[in-house]
Amino acid sequence: TRYDWLKLEANAYYNRLTNRTTATPAIATRLSNLSDGPYDTVTNSFGLSRAFSASYPGTYQIFGTELQGRFYLLSGLDLYLNYAFNKTLIPTLVNAEFPNGPDDSKRTAEHKFNTGVQYRSPIGLDLNLDFHAVTDTEWVLSLADQSSTTLTTPSYFMGNARLGYRLADDRLELAIVASNFTDFLIDNKHRQHPYGQLIAGRASATAALHF
Repeated sequence: TRYDWLKLEANAYYNRLTNRTTATPAIATRLSNLSDGPYDTVTNSFGLSRAFSASYPGTYQIFGTELQGRFYLLSGLDLYLNYAFNKTLIPTLVNAEFPNGPDDSKRTAEHKFNTGVQYRSPIGLDLNLDFHAVTDTEWVLSLADQSSTTLTTPSYFMGNARLGYRLADDRLELAIVASNFTDFLIDNKHRQHPYGQLIAGRASATAALHF
């Protein structure tokens, strides 16, 4: 734009993915296939099932867009807004290796929102406040009995904050950072994978020396 206090940006993309390497449905261990080597000599045990990596012959099509605006409200103070959209068109080809069809996981959130404010004061005091929100994702996971299950990670939001101070002609910077500080205010823990670690609030102190 032609305004000094405003900056706008828009991006769009399209990806085409073929021969995606993915896991085949699990093959249960039976007496008939013990000779194939399911015995694990490290753990001295038999696995309940096995899965292999194979190239799925279908074609995935992924497209999306990202919109962003940054507003320079005052000297040292700016505000940003960001929105991203992602959509995957999943093929429907079924063959012997993939009798259940393709992995139709929605592992990337379709909608993502970001907003934040930053202030850099003349006396060296800095403040950053950011908020992030995403919609739910779905994960198709193989089970030992050759079936599969779909698990969902719910949509979530979180806030991050940083308070810093610059000194020694901006060569030294001290800061206190609070990641997912909203968990300190309300119970706002979340996961980014169904079996992933529960992400809770965390506070830390940092020091940076610039040469």
